[in-house]
Amino acid sequence: MSRFHRCVVAAAVLIACSSRPERSLPRQEHADVDSLAAVVARVSSRCNTRLVTEVPGESGSEEDIPIAVRQYLASLGDGLASVTVARRYPNLHEQLTKPATRAAILRFLRSSDALRDPDVGFVRNSLLALRNQGTREAEMPLVARLSCHSSPHVRWAAHEYELSYFFQTGRRASALSLLRLMLLDESDAVRRAAPGYIERLGAVEELQEYLRDWTSHAGQEQWTHTESYELVVRLLRGAIGRACSNDQDCSSVQRCYTGVPGGYCMSKRPCRLDEHACPGGSVCSPLPNASIPGVCLATCTGADDCRPGYDCGVVELFPGEPSSPRSTTKVCWTPAVGRNQPQLCRDAGGEWKSFPNSGANCHDECDKPAYVRCGRFHSQACDCGPDSCWNDTACVSSAESPQRDP
Repeated sequence: MSRFHRCVVAAAVLIACSSRPERSLPRQEHADVDSLAAVVARVSSRCNTRLVTEVPGESGSEEDIPIAVRQYLASLGDGLASVTVARRYPNLHEQLTKPATRAAILRFLRSSDALRDPDVGFVRNSLLALRNQGTREAEMPLVARLSCHSSPHVRWAAHEYELSYFFQTGRRASALSLLRLMLLDESDAVRRAAPGYIERLGAVEELQEYLRDWTSHAGQEQWTHTESYELVVRLLRGAIGRACSNDQDCSSVQRCYTGVPGGYCMSKRPCRLDEHACPGGSVCSPLPNASIPGVCLATCTGADDCRPGYDCGVVELFPGEPSSPRSTTKVCWTPAVGRNQPQLCRDAGGEWKSFPNSGANCHDECDKPAYVRCGRFHSQACDCGPDSCWNDTACVSSAESPQRDP
């Protein structure tokens, strides 16, 4: 039995099939840099233009669609009714996949009836049926107009079609641009679909600033008690560079580094500076005077990309040493950490010293994960003495800052 025919037998399966992209998009095409304010400004004029734009092709009526297909499209959403229609018309799958049937559905969707049809479920299901059989570039102008339908359920189905087309053609930037718009839809039925796609694309880090601005906008729009708001907050909780006070504020693959102001969500596992294993919007970087090879830190082009109190620059393992390993690009990091640590150490009553390449003398960095093996390279750090450790700014009791488990 084919994938589409399984969807005929059970309507719920059709909806599930139609809500997942077939493959992920390449990262080579980066998201554009539209700000929330710019997208908000586009939203109102976008649909005013699309609804008056003529769509090429003939229009028709619902009656042009074969009766078996009409009954099937009308029954979707009612599992028992869908099964009944499938049993009544044994050749339903064949009729659904005929080019003539697709052409009849498209003629109906071009008509003015599709824009004001009181049975919006039929319009929505027509879009899902087309999408389930494969998207077409020539149909995109029509689908774009339906994405401005008065019904949120039709808008959602149109966006599903558009996203599928962008996935199939590898248009990552176009997909992300559409997801930004979906987050600004007046209906939560549309907004709540966007976070799942953003996560599936691995684009949380790329859209981090936009999503943070969106949460403020959601407060102004009184969306803070909606499902879309909760989903976006969950995405941001896992964003590298996010402020935190403990590991629960970060994602399951991250830890909260508390040796910097406000905390910093970073990768739990170390990375290698010559690898590209960090998620989009981050890069493997050393921590100043740390004993681990590297961690994923948030990338930036200027200070405006970073949290207040953080600088955008290259981070060095041994600040000031010409041969020191360093991040390959600029990252968000606090200027107080790593640049004046020797003086901070002495002010705290510690001794800034060189630790040899020996596991027995690994420097007493607080917040060092328990799985890290010391002695990988020569390092400089603050010796805080017995029962104390260095948290990058001060000597604190080791009991107050235990080593982390992986």
